Amino acid sequence: MSSPTTKKIISLVAGAAALAGLAGAGIASTHTANAEPQQYKAPLFGFGSDTTQDVMNALGGFANGKTYTPLVTSEATGYKQIVNFDATIPGEADATKRECIATKLGSPLILRPNGSGEGQKVLSRQTGGVWYSGLTVTSAITAANCNNSRNIAGLVDFARSSSSPSNAVGTNLTALPFGKDALTFAYSKPKTLDVDGGSYHNAIDSLTKAELTSLYTDGVLVKSGTVIVPCGIQTSSGTYKTWYGKTGNTSSQEATGTTFCNGIGNGARLQENHGPDLKAKANALLTATNAICDGVAGGSAVACDDVQVIVGFAASGWISKSNGLSSPDPGTGVSLGKAGGKTFVTYDSGAAVGSKWSPNSDGYSDTAWNRNVYNIVLTDNLDNSTGDAAIIEMFKGSTSLICSSAAQAIVNAFGFNSLGSDPTTGCGNTTTQGGLLANNG
Repeated sequence: MSSPTTKKIISLVAGAAALAGLAGAGIASTHTANAEPQQYKAPLFGFGSDTTQDVMNALGGFANGKTYTPLVTSEATGYKQIVNFDATIPGEADATKRECIATKLGSPLILRPNGSGEGQKVLSRQTGGVWYSGLTVTSAITAANCNNSRNIAGLVDFARSSSSPSNAVGTNLTALPFGKDALTFAYSKPKTLDVDGGSYHNAIDSLTKAELTSLYTDGVLVKSGTVIVPCGIQTSSGTYKTWYGKTGNTSSQEATGTTFCNGIGNGARLQENHGPDLKAKANALLTATNAICDGVAGGSAVACDDVQVIVGFAASGWISKSNGLSSPDPGTGVSLGKAGGKTFVTYDSGAAVGSKWSPNSDGYSDTAWNRNVYNIVLTDNLDNSTGDAAIIEMFKGSTSLICSSAAQAIVNAFGFNSLGSDPTTGCGNTTTQGGLLANNG
C-alpha cells in the first residue's frame, strides 16, 4: 500500500499535469519547451477555506470534474497559475480525517490546513520560518506525523478565507476580497408529520435573529411544537466564526449550545457547507435519548426521533453544490432555511443544467447576513515596488486577474456576487483592509 506521502505526491503530479494540459496556449511561450509541469515551475500555492476552495479550483483550471480556462499571469511575472489544495482529503467521506501533504517535491510535509484559520496560520509562517502550533492534537493528527515544528518558508503564497477581517489578528497579512456571499442555516429532520395525522411535527424553515440567538444560547428552541437543536461547525472555519457573530452569540455560547448535536453521530463538529454530514446528525437522533429532545434541558431523557437539527450554511455553497459545480450535493432530507426570514437562493426549473440555483438579493443584500470572501497574502508582497509582481497581478486591485470579467463570471457561477471595481469596497481592494493578519500561534 502506498504511504500518504507517496499518494499525495502522485496525485499532485497528476493534478499539475492535467492543469498544464488545460492551460494550452494560455501558458505557452516562445522559450525552449521542457517537460516540467508549469505549475511546478511557477505555482501560486493556496490553502484554507472550504467555502471558496471550489471556485478557486475552477480559477486554477479544474473543479468537480469540469474544466475551466485557468488564470495565468503574464510572461513578465512568470506565467504563474493557482495551485489550490482542498480543505479536506478529496474523495474522503469523513471530513475529520487528516493527512500529510507536500506543496513541492522534496519539501517538508505539513498537515493539510482545513479552514480559513488554519490557512491563515500556515501563510503567516512563511515569514516566521517554522510550522505553526495550535491544532488540537488528535490520534489521527498524531499518526499523520507531520504536525511538528519545521521550516516551511516559501511553501505557501495565499490563503483562502471566508471570515471577515475583524476575525483575524496581527499585522503581517492582508485580505483581498473577490466576491460576496451570504450566510443562513440548513436543516434536517429524521421524521415529519405522517399522512395519518400522527404526532410528528413539521420542520421549521424560518428563524428570526432573536430565535437564533436564543437557540445557540440555550441549545434548544421550541417553535410551533417542533424541537430544534443547533449543530456546530468545525472551529477553524471562517464560516464558524462569522455565523455565530451573525446569530448574535459568543464563541462560548455557541460551544455550549451545540454540545448535544456535536456529540451524536460521529461525535464531531460538522465540516462547513456539508449537507450529508448534517443529514447523518439528524439520522443519529433516531437512536438517541436526551432531555433536550423534549425541549427541556436537564430533565429526564426522552427519545430524540422528532427533533430538527440546523447548522450555519453558506448560500454560495448551497448554490454551487446543488448546481453540480461543487461537491457533495446537499442531498435528500436537507433544506436551506431563512435566517432572519430572508430568502437566500432562487430555483429556476427552466434554467440550464448547472445554473438552476442562483443568489437571491433578499438575503445577499442584507448586511445582517452577507459577507465578503477573500484571498489573503503577505502584506509585503503587495508593495508595488518591492512586492511579488505575480501575486499583485493575480489578486490585487480591480485590474487583477481574479477581478477580470472572465474570472468574475466563474465567481458568479459558484454562487458569489461580484463586488465591482469601487476602489474602497470593490474586488481586490486593499484600502479598507489595513494590515489584516492571522494569528501566528
